[in-house]
Amino acid sequence: MNCVEFPNSAEQVFGREQIDEAITRMCAELSVALHDQNPVVLTVLNGGLIFASDCLKRFSFPLEIDCIHATRYGDATQGGELEWKSEPLIDLEGRTVLLLDDIFDEGITLASIQEYCLNRKACKVYSAVLVKKNKKRLIEYQPDFFALKERKDQFLFGMGMDYKGYWRNLPAVYTVT
Repeated sequence: MNCVEFPNSAEQVFGREQIDEAITRMCAELSVALHDQNPVVLTVLNGGLIFASDCLKRFSFPLEIDCIHATRYGDATQGGELEWKSEPLIDLEGRTVLLLDDIFDEGITLASIQEYCLNRKACKVYSAVLVKKNKKRLIEYQPDFFALKERKDQFLFGMGMDYKGYWRNLPAVYTVT
């Protein structure tokens, strides 16, 4: 059995109540932008799964749900080459797309997924993330919406983000100090 113990040096960065309030605020903004767009909501797997679930329950407009799986991390703590694992089944041509992901780190994955959607003739692509990391990026891409902004650049886990492949299921966000 491969199991990773919760790190002794973990420190909570964002608690569940703070996360819920931030997601509610962001989803209200998204609802204004998307209420009449009939969007395709693409969850970026695996990290975006928990965040997407929280968001989808807050939307009261018609939408379709699918997923896309592209990753630079796997179980690592540093990004590598982008690996495409699965594509959405819904035709994106002429559609508004909302990408939901757990974290905006370097931006390479979300920028690549946005390009993928536009190449499939999506008319508009929005992105929303749970946490926008506070760091200098090599690309200019920015998410359209974010729930929380990190104060300093640190490794985060919980709420979809993993620690060595584990602990995505935590209802709060932690860092290893």
